[in-house]
Amino acid sequence: MSEREPLRVKCPGCNAKGCGYCGDRGDFAVTKPIPEVVPARLFRLIEMVEMFEHGAMPVAGGSLDQSAWFVTAATFISSERNAWASG
Repeated sequence: MSEREPLRVKCPGCNAKGCGYCGDRGDFAVTKPIPEVVPARLFRLIEMVEMFEHGAMPVAGGSLDQSAWFVTAATFISSERNAWASG
């Protein structure tokens, strides 16, 4: 990926229909390496979600002991991963 050949990523806000968030284009052009674009804390959250999916909870206890924001994030990340995998 580069300025001349960017990675095109579908806008999650409008599902590629065009909105104010993506400038009515329906996608974003990624021209930098992903670690420069995505905050490190998001990578850590994705790691925690993967551990959660395999039974290792971030907070001691079961799934009902996890914070609401984490369960929401885990659901969203899993859904996005499935959408990417299915094409």
